[in-house]
Amino acid sequence: GGNLAGVNLHEFDLTSAGETRITMDAAGVVALSPDNSTVTVRLEANDSIRFTDNPDWRMGAPRVTDGEFLLVIESQTSAAQVEVATTQPWQNPLDPSDIDNGGSVTAGDALLIINELGRRAFSDRVTQELVNPLDVVSWPGSYYDQNGSNSVTSLDALRVINRLARDVAEGEGEAIVFVDRNEDLSRTDSTRRLEDQQELLGLTAPKPSKLQFVSEPTGVASKAEATQILITESTETDDSWADQVDDLFSQDASL
Repeated sequence: GGNLAGVNLHEFDLTSAGETRITMDAAGVVALSPDNSTVTVRLEANDSIRFTDNPDWRMGAPRVTDGEFLLVIESQTSAAQVEVATTQPWQNPLDPSDIDNGGSVTAGDALLIINELGRRAFSDRVTQELVNPLDVVSWPGSYYDQNGSNSVTSLDALRVINRLARDVAEGEGEAIVFVDRNEDLSRTDSTRRLEDQQELLGLTAPKPSKLQFVSEPTGVASKAEATQILITESTETDDSWADQVDDLFSQDASL
């Protein structure tokens, strides 16, 4: 076997080919499309894009071309761009749990989903389906569809929390701890609160420096209401995660 090289290859269609992954990097995109450093990739459910230089990419502003909605992935170190035509436009193809496109998974990603469950600004309150992105006047920059179902439910939030728990177990993630926005963050029992939360998940508490204090969610009446949204809308057959989320969100004495 030899190596296959190409120039001015602008589009890769992975649809109707089963579960397929394409791997690329910024230099490869520029080499494939030297005229504008942009390639288009067409995806269906279960297809994926992998970047060998993944930390250097972020989601950019989407665009509409000939009536087709395209996600745009931008290199942060070059002019390379990848347009993505996908059947799951509300999912972040770089990392489904990175809801806010911040480049990492934090408690804020779960909160974005919880807020959408309360507001339903981009999804139907009855069917829970996300709106057609072509009908969105101003793209929010949030990718609420963690599981690729084209809807936003409590399961999306729970999967982000699950990811956070795994990251904490591996010493990489941040704990979810709710405090009042006016609370003195230097109070001496913050470490104890963190340890209590980790005990709920059966994990070893990380150092206090990994603690992320999160203000009360906007768009819902209270932290208790955010919890109730998660519990009442959960579609999981095993309620253990919902119970743990309820515990996590209810630790604050002000609830």
